[in-house]
Amino acid sequence: MSVDLVSEPCPGCSSYLDVPYIRCVQCKTEFGDYLHLCLRCFGRGFEDTRHRNNHRYEFIRHNFSLLEKDWSALEETLLINAISDRGLGNWVDVAKLVNNKTKYQCESHYLRCYINNPRFGLPQLPEPDVDGHFQPVTYKLSDDPPRPAAGSLWASEMAGYQAARGEFIVDFDNYAEVDLRELSFDSDAEPDCAEDGEEEPDVLTAADTEETRNLLLELKVAVADIYLNRQQERHRRHKLIKQYGLVNVRKFMALEHKFYGRTLRLCTERLRPFTRLLRPIAYDLFIEALHCEAELKEHIQHLQSYREAGLTKVGSGAIFRKLHAVREAEKHKRNITTDALAIVQDQLACKQWLDKFSQQGKSQAPISLPNMPRKLAPPLNIVGYPGFEKLTTEEKELCARLRLLPESFIGFKKILTTEAQKQGYLRLAHARPLIKIDVNKTRKIYDLLVDNGLILKEPDS
Repeated sequence: MSVDLVSEPCPGCSSYLDVPYIRCVQCKTEFGDYLHLCLRCFGRGFEDTRHRNNHRYEFIRHNFSLLEKDWSALEETLLINAISDRGLGNWVDVAKLVNNKTKYQCESHYLRCYINNPRFGLPQLPEPDVDGHFQPVTYKLSDDPPRPAAGSLWASEMAGYQAARGEFIVDFDNYAEVDLRELSFDSDAEPDCAEDGEEEPDVLTAADTEETRNLLLELKVAVADIYLNRQQERHRRHKLIKQYGLVNVRKFMALEHKFYGRTLRLCTERLRPFTRLLRPIAYDLFIEALHCEAELKEHIQHLQSYREAGLTKVGSGAIFRKLHAVREAEKHKRNITTDALAIVQDQLACKQWLDKFSQQGKSQAPISLPNMPRKLAPPLNIVGYPGFEKLTTEEKELCARLRLLPESFIGFKKILTTEAQKQGYLRLAHARPLIKIDVNKTRKIYDLLVDNGLILKEPDS
């Protein structure tokens, strides 16, 4: 008797499988065996022509004790296969195939568990903790489909769809039936050969009448074929609307905003044009897989932050989050105190705040602190940047004060001087849309170029 032991390569990475590994219970090979994957390929969602990453699977491992504590399930399997291959009694070769066991250990274990006591008790594995049996979700057709009143909000959200009839008030190609109003296949009807304003010929042969009747019949059949194609297109659109749930698009969008985060919503909006390439259930599974991926990434980021904080247990995360919230609140209070001290040092802001406090002293409403004056950014050290040697002393001071790189300033200067040479002058209003930066910086660059004589203002008329 031989026990099967997986030694086949993984179909995803071609490396030989080693416990633990994954067994797909829904896919079988051409030989009737189950499909096995290594943990790395299973983690990255490997798929092929038969296997899908949403199939049911089993986690296979052999590192637990089965009959004796010193013998794992993998070693039991190797022992049985070695005895079947090398023969009973050849314990030297059997021990070489088992690994980590001597010939005396193999012989004594086999005789004790399989020969002397063939009914050796198997271990009692614990039952999985399941709160209850899962019940299938039943789907029941509605006996009374919705009938929204005309002109109501419900009717507008349903886009004119009448659920009781399964039709739209204004359907696709709504006037397709107009072409069939005067279409008749009555064989007794005589063909009308004369057009409006023309007289019928006096003599009409039987051959001409038969030819005209055949042409009219072909024309009517062609009109009927055109109408049939338009009906097929209408039916196709109805089917797509029903499958993809496009009747109430607002409700569909609201559900996405409710269950998915902002990042995933932006991703689904970009992927929406590709819905036509997948069936509705496959597309929903794909979006759900993206949702699970986003949740896993967020959880991994939390774990990484815990690890950076020095935590080694997952249970400590709740205490860490609570203390982190308290720390952030205290930091916010310290910032408020720092702002208040800065206001006290500013005499004008302190006076305004005291006047406001004296006017509203009797009221219980809280008084907000006045806005702090905007802090000016320190000058930029542009020494060593490309183009620094090409600037004059005034231009270097201006670039450091405006925090502009020398190359950017040289480009702006070239644009403005070139435009001024074309027209002979350049207005400040025309200079702003040319370089498209902050208007205050544009004005200071313009003034410097005018002072240096590189640009002329508009001449006096």
